[in-house]
Amino acid sequence: MNWSDCKQIGYESLKPIYGEIEASSILRILHEDLFDKSNSLHMQDLAVFNTSLSRLLENEPVQYVTGTAYFMGFKLRINNSVLIPRFETEEVAAMAIKKIGLGKCRVLDIGT
Repeated sequence: MNWSDCKQIGYESLKPIYGEIEASSILRILHEDLFDKSNSLHMQDLAVFNTSLSRLLENEPVQYVTGTAYFMGFKLRINNSVLIPRFETEEVAAMAIKKIGLGKCRVLDIGT
């Protein structure tokens, strides 16, 4: 079985829960983060895919499934003990950097 086969199975399984666009996005993220964009999958890859699909069908966020989240161009390793960085937080950080600049500055982050 290759990625195209798994993608079709995953899409048909996830589409009723997430809709067409979100199901496609989730599968793209899964492919990029877990399978290095390779089309050929080994036996252990199929086990990872099946486990990942089961977790996604239980409404677990794809970031927790892959263990990866992105923030401000950084790839972060995460687990379910941390909050997933939100796009809105990235926008606020970008606005702060634009206003303050990247010069010498001290920032205290409380409560996040």
